[in-house]
Amino acid sequence: MNSVMTFLVLMMMPPPAATSPKSMDVTQTNHTRDLPVATLTCRELLQANGQERDLLLAMMHGYMAGKRGLQSVDTVEMSFVTDMVIDHCIQAPSDRLVHAFDATEKPAH
Repeated sequence: MNSVMTFLVLMMMPPPAATSPKSMDVTQTNHTRDLPVATLTCRELLQANGQERDLLLAMMHGYMAGKRGLQSVDTVEMSFVTDMVIDHCIQAPSDRLVHAFDATEKPAH
């Protein structure tokens, strides 16, 4: 499945029930899950299973796009950023995931 299709499928899926990594501080109330976006770490991303990792990455791409005021995303760029984030996380697992995404941002011209 290509990255665009994976992204779309993941965005349409309900969150997996009680399958988050044990290290994540996830609150479950009335079938909702609060992910502490500002405090998620690279280690938590790397410890997530494949489906959870894909969901976290898709959620973070959307979060960062909103934070940057973007109205659309370049899927090729999104794939490239994902690779850079994973590389960053391998090198610095204790970094916050938001920081790993911020580190990929291109400087303004």
